[in-house]
Amino acid sequence: MAINLQQGLVCYTVNAESFSLYKILVTTAEEVLAMAYWPSSLQPTALNLAHFEVRAHCLSFPVSEFTAATAIMVAEISEEEKKEVAQFERIRLGVQLRENEFQRLLAAGTTTFENGDYETAISRLSEAAPYAKYTPKIYELRGKSYLQVGQQADALADLIYACDLGVQSEEINALIAQLKGN
Repeated sequence: MAINLQQGLVCYTVNAESFSLYKILVTTAEEVLAMAYWPSSLQPTALNLAHFEVRAHCLSFPVSEFTAATAIMVAEISEEEKKEVAQFERIRLGVQLRENEFQRLLAAGTTTFENGDYETAISRLSEAAPYAKYTPKIYELRGKSYLQVGQQADALADLIYACDLGVQSEEINALIAQLKGN
């Protein structure tokens, strides 16, 4: 039987012999924002909650995480907990905005590269790089763009880095060999 995931619900789940305690802060149809406590071998009850240590003041979980949860009690959400939820939402929004900006810059860099505007491609891809420095496409396209505008040292550095990030391409290997030969 599913429990009512209402705000303030203190509940736990069991995994093997470990109990995970939560306090529900916000629920939607898709997710639960909850205060999470470190897993313990101690079964949570209304009388021993003080023995559990907070792992995170606010984390997001899929609703399905709580399908087998056991309710303990309902507690009021404190002002501090409300602030934690607001902080979590601000951080989540910031992460999403950052991802959107990265995707915009990467798309602009890709389009300008494909259109042969290599200087603009270098500029857009350079702007995208700090957002996701482990994204090989940035360095592959920027390296090829540098090559097109005659900046061979920069092209070599980016193409080698793209390979370091996992790009496996005969074309890139040939370009690197050509650049190293110059």
